[in-house]
Amino acid sequence: MPDIIFFLRAPKEVLLSRLNEDDPKYHFRKKIIEEKSDYYNQVIDLFPAIIKSRISIVDATRDPSQMHGEVCKIIEKTIAPFLF
Repeated sequence: MPDIIFFLRAPKEVLLSRLNEDDPKYHFRKKIIEEKSDYYNQVIDLFPAIIKSRISIVDATRDPSQMHGEVCKIIEKTIAPFLF
């Protein structure tokens, strides 16, 4: 099992707004988001405690560079005790 699991969370509306209608897979992606995003956002509650303890939730509504910074901080915090 990985030491860190990143869970990128964004509301359905945000995901849909990021779709490009010119994308050949637009309708496929839209259907998946509309039908499955609620399940994706609820699944974290179903994991056993050992897995939940390794999950870091990242707000995916933000700019990618902000998310990247948050992910880097989480990684640093996690591996810092192992660095000499």
